[in-house]
This record gives sequence, structure tokens and C-alpha cells, in this order.
Amino acid sequence: RDLGSVIEADPALTAAVLRAANSAASAPIDRIEIASQALVRIGLEHTKRIVAGAIVSGNMANLRHAGIDTTELWRHLIGCALIADTTAWGEVRRSASFTAGLMHDVGRLAMANAIPEQCAEAVTLIRSGVDAVEAEQTIFGTDHLVVGREVAEVWDLPTNMAEAISDHHLGAMSALSWVVWNSRRVTWSLGIGDGVEPAPEVTFDPASEDAEIVAQLGGVEALQQQIAWYTGAITGAMAA
Repeated sequence: RDLGSVIEADPALTAAVLRAANSAASAPIDRIEIASQALVRIGLEHTKRIVAGAIVSGNMANLRHAGIDTTELWRHLIGCALIADTTAWGEVRRSASFTAGLMHDVGRLAMANAIPEQCAEAVTLIRSGVDAVEAEQTIFGTDHLVVGREVAEVWDLPTNMAEAISDHHLGAMSALSWVVWNSRRVTWSLGIGDGVEPAPEVTFDPASEDAEIVAQLGGVEALQQQIAWYTGAITGAMAA
């Protein structure tokens, strides 16, 4: 009830959960028009994840002006979040892994929202073959890993979450940062880019250990459907 009341007070969050609850994937019999009912239909865990995604996407209207493919970006973030959640181990909690996977590029989102024209210059360099971090350093004198860590600290996120955001290109700082790095690697192998770098080729090997990870999510097709479901809800919130 408490979560439902918070969602109903925010048009974007209401749009997100209603879109998810009334989607074909949710197999609705009757259309739902109240957020609290939508929460019951899709479940508490899915609702919390959609809310997290909607919060991350808030105030990011300048992404397209920054030259970022927003559709591919959100597919990338959701794919990483789902795979990170599945591969959480030891002291790494699944809920924290999902959130870290979802938020790992928050530095890039912040930069694109604040200074979209300069970000577009960096995107052009990256798509010409320049390393992403090198291109950002050339244009800004900093990069999305550093900015992401600063955003995480301003938001008072836990230390391991901040480390995962700043270390997602290496995965060496903590167990959570490794989980996010690995989820990013698997997502790229499925041909899902980050909306900035050139779209990757599919290198996923059905006979590899990665196939066991994807199998836990129902296989490649089921994973793609889950990504589409979450992405549809979040982009619905962005349009609200």
C-alpha cells in the first residue's frame, strides 16, 4: 500500500507500472487503471525494478541531443541488470546487483544530460574507432567512470555500488564490480550495444559457460522478451 501511494503520486511512475501491467507479456484479462492494482499484477520485485529504472531515466531528455541511441542504451542497461541479478554470488545481493547493472552508465547519462553538444562530439569520436574513455578524456578532461563515481557519492549510494559504477570496464575493485563487468560482457556478446559504441557482433556461444547464465533467464529469446518488457515500461515513464 505504501509503495502504491508513492507511485500514484508520480505520473511518470504510474505510467511505467500501468504500461507493464497492461502489456501483452503480462497477459491482462482486464485493463488496469490504478497503480496499486498494477503492483499486485506484476509483483513487488518487478515494480521496484521498474521504479528504479524510471528514476534513473528521469530528467534525461537530452540523451538524443547527445547522439546516443536511447533504445539501445536502455536495452543494454536492462540486459546488464538482469544478468547481474542472475550472477550475484557470495556477499553480493541480487537486488543490489540488479540496481548496479541498471546504473553502471549513470555517469554517461549525467554528462549527456548536462552537456549534450559536447557529448555528441565524444560519441562521434567513439564511433570513428576511438576508445570510449579516451574520447571522453579528450573532450572533457574526464570520463563517465569518474563522473559516475561522483554521482554515486552525491546520491549517497553504498561504497560497493559506487565502486561497481566506476569500475565496470575492469571489474577488479570488488565482487559487485566484477558482477557488473561480467554482465556487461555477456550483454555485448548477445549483440546488445550501449547506444554509443558501434553495435557489436553477436559472439554468444551456446556451448559456453555464458549459456548457463542465459539459461537461468529462460534462454536468449526469453531474455530478449524480458528486456523488451522492462524497457517498454521505463520508456513509457520517460514519455509521461
